[in-house]
Amino acid sequence: MPKSDQPRHLTICSATGVLLALGLLAACAESTSSWVKPGASDEEFRAGVYLCTQRARAIIHQSERATITRTDQDAYARCLRQSGYEKVTRQ
Repeated sequence: MPKSDQPRHLTICSATGVLLALGLLAACAESTSSWVKPGASDEEFRAGVYLCTQRARAIIHQSERATITRTDQDAYARCLRQSGYEKVTRQ
């Protein structure tokens, strides 16, 4: 690389590094959601999640070798809400 291009190259690399770092920080600051039900034990929660997952699952393709399923997220959320769970978002 010619010497005249070095400062420009370093500036571009530095700017790219700063943008990458900011992107990673933003990803870490995203909120997370979880389902909660006051008074529910861990066992009750696991059973509720399993039941709602089974109810919301649809078979997309089935053959002798494989079954492909998809979980309808709206149906899953509706099932949990009907079971008394509430979706809580935390930063």
